Amino acid sequence: MKRFIAVCLTLCLLLATAPMTALAAGKGDINNDGAVNTMDARSMLRALLTGDSFTQQEIWWGDYTIDDAIDTADARVLLKSLLGGEAVTSVNYANPTTENYWGERAITLLGDSISFGVGASDPLPETSYVSYVKKAVQAANGGNLNYGFTSAYAGHWQPNNFAFELHSWPTHSVFSDGTPQWICDNIDKGTRLTSVAMISESPWSWITYKLREAYASEYEYFTVYYHVEPNAAHFCIADGNGGEVPDINGSKAYINTAAPDGVSEYTTRTAFYRLADCPKDENGLPKITICHDGTESPVSITGIGYYKDITDNGVTFNSFTRGGLSLLVLSDTVLQQTAKSDTLIFALGYNDVASFADRVIAGEFAAKIDRMIALCKANGTKVIVNDVTWHQDFDAAGKILQAQTIVRSELRRFAREMGGIYINQPALLGQSILDDLNTKGDGIHPSSDGMRLVAKQVVDAMGLTWTEDWT
Repeated sequence: MKRFIAVCLTLCLLLATAPMTALAAGKGDINNDGAVNTMDARSMLRALLTGDSFTQQEIWWGDYTIDDAIDTADARVLLKSLLGGEAVTSVNYANPTTENYWGERAITLLGDSISFGVGASDPLPETSYVSYVKKAVQAANGGNLNYGFTSAYAGHWQPNNFAFELHSWPTHSVFSDGTPQWICDNIDKGTRLTSVAMISESPWSWITYKLREAYASEYEYFTVYYHVEPNAAHFCIADGNGGEVPDINGSKAYINTAAPDGVSEYTTRTAFYRLADCPKDENGLPKITICHDGTESPVSITGIGYYKDITDNGVTFNSFTRGGLSLLVLSDTVLQQTAKSDTLIFALGYNDVASFADRVIAGEFAAKIDRMIALCKANGTKVIVNDVTWHQDFDAAGKILQAQTIVRSELRRFAREMGGIYINQPALLGQSILDDLNTKGDGIHPSSDGMRLVAKQVVDAMGLTWTEDWT
């Protein structure tokens, strides 16, 4: 210990004579003065030598080795960077500068039912942690934020567990026996943007999404994401009078969802439409009614996006969150889509442990993480890993525990190799807090209060402002 103290004191003397180069603020800005410089190294060393604790925010910025602590290894990384004249780059997680798949500056959250808000109380989406993160990003962008991809499936698996996002549960026509003409398909076909889509093979069947009242005056445009596959049909946005709503280019043409010959399946989206051009419900709110054409070929709707601004000035928040999602079942199309964002908040893993322990142990989860790392590096994506792989019912053979250990190690590796942030929610919250805040009693889905705690960790990690009176 004495030798370490002597080394640190020597380093401090070196730092005292080192140039006070004001590097770009970002990871490493321990004293939060807007620059990464020798004062940050002094702050880190002083705390290590005296045993002072760091704040959680400081740990996020100073934990270079991503082990949930600021220690000598982190100090060495920072010192090497400063003394070697290497810049510690600025990290702005809330104001994207690069474009995603659709030419938008986007932030994407990829998560499962925990992120979606299952277990939290109404009114969803306001009480899901995704909503709080969205609010923080919106505030950081002057209140102007597009809400891009959100699943066309607006609920959870069980009737009493509905979880709505920006639109209400779809209303749709039914067959004479009362069964719906549009069904929820939870089978990943390899190229859909999520593993859930609303599908119909019934001629002229229709399905309607109603924008939630709280958002009806907030968004001006929308677009519809759909799945393209062989032998598929057409759809339109119905105007309620037997006609079609025109897109912003004035076209009323039906959208062809059939893949060209020789082309594999993929996901794309329509042109933009104005919500004001849609028919209204009894409360004067716009209704997005999607109408299948007169054939018996399938139409598969995967998502709807809502926009305030469709120029290059807008920032878009995509919510790829859905109950039951796991990394192992997601297609490469989804991985490519989510990785091609400016910032990716990655919150998968729980269902991989719970449902695919054998495949995790066999290395398939690590291979998927390898793919995500490659895609994110190719796109220059900034990564925040939100680890929500808390309590699991461990099996007698220990496979679940082994799988959880592997998944959490891979999540750390993802953050570390991307130079991103790893948020250890189980350690930050503790299982006793999670149990106390778990209204479903399943040890998995936090209550509304639990969601606020989860959200605050993410908002703080992004360097954004948390507002206590958010509801």
